[in-house]
Amino acid sequence: MERYAITGGPGCGKSTVLKALEIWHGEHIVKEVAQDYIELKQANGTKEPWMEPDFQDEILRIQLQRNARVHPNAERVFLDRDVPDGLAYAPLRTPIYERITAATGLEGITKVFLIENMGSTETNEMRHEDQTEALELERKLEQVYKTLGHEPIRIPTGTPKERVDTLLAHLE
Repeated sequence: MERYAITGGPGCGKSTVLKALEIWHGEHIVKEVAQDYIELKQANGTKEPWMEPDFQDEILRIQLQRNARVHPNAERVFLDRDVPDGLAYAPLRTPIYERITAATGLEGITKVFLIENMGSTETNEMRHEDQTEALELERKLEQVYKTLGHEPIRIPTGTPKERVDTLLAHLE
């Protein structure tokens, strides 16, 4: 099975690109874990779940669970963030950083696509990073994947259709 990691800073349009791949092209996708987890925790009264000490551990656990549930007959799957993304968020040389490192590459990534920042980042109850932080995370994410031996393919700003078309052109 081919596995494509879709990465990028907060608010860059990753989830929109993945929805388009699923709806317009029938592709298998794995939804972003952090977004779903934050929504659930906030619905249960936790205002800033990312501040909880086990936040990154829960994201890793659920990501591995979701990755394992991908249909075995799928030719390819697109992941809205993959395990290595956690390395850009976890503090260096901490136990969670080491656990993410140990889980990285368990199933192999075929290619990495970096969805570029659209020039602004909207903060909300779920996305607390501002534009400066989003750009720094984009830089860190690109470096994480390069360190792991991948050369992320940058998908520039544009409409969802333009971005999906660019991404799919790299698969041919």
